[in-house]
Amino acid sequence: VNDPEIQKLARDIDVSNQQAIVEFGIQPAAQISRLADTILNSMKVSKVEDSGKMLKNLATLMNKFDRKDLEEEPGFFEKLLNKAKSATEKILAKYQSMGKEIDVIFNQITQYKTELNKNNVELERLYKENLEYYKALEKYIAAGNLVVQEMKNEDLPYWEQKAAASNDQMDVQQLETVRNTVELFEQRVYDLEMAKMVSLQTA
Repeated sequence: VNDPEIQKLARDIDVSNQQAIVEFGIQPAAQISRLADTILNSMKVSKVEDSGKMLKNLATLMNKFDRKDLEEEPGFFEKLLNKAKSATEKILAKYQSMGKEIDVIFNQITQYKTELNKNNVELERLYKENLEYYKALEKYIAAGNLVVQEMKNEDLPYWEQKAAASNDQMDVQQLETVRNTVELFEQRVYDLEMAKMVSLQTA
């Protein structure tokens, strides 16, 4: 509350201007909403599906490996020594084909890793931006609460006493205006609190 920036925000608000109250703290609140939408839009379902297909392809490929092909008896090495060319060529062709599949999957994984790194850099930037707006909102909320307390402690008692003493309709009307302003400001502070919760969930 003693922060000079908060004191300035509280001083600068024109409580007689309803539009100014409604727009109090609107900039960080709107930016937080924009950030939340940006992050949600960046989470592409297709990317998750692509990674799932890639892992499935990798699992299928791994199942093609046969240890018997590489065992000495009666596998790969014995066939080589015995010059069983047809069997050997078959095995070599099989693993050559698998090698090409591995290359394809490796390229997919490399591309996926590049995209993840890029997304992580962007999310880190958005996180820091969100944090700045969160801090700004806290200041607006503190300033708003300060204005509300001042009005409740000073303006309301003053106009309540004056309206009761004078019984003047203008004083009664002014008292009602102050009450409405306090309620409007309390609602605005509540809205900013909700925006702060969105910022916290976004983080």
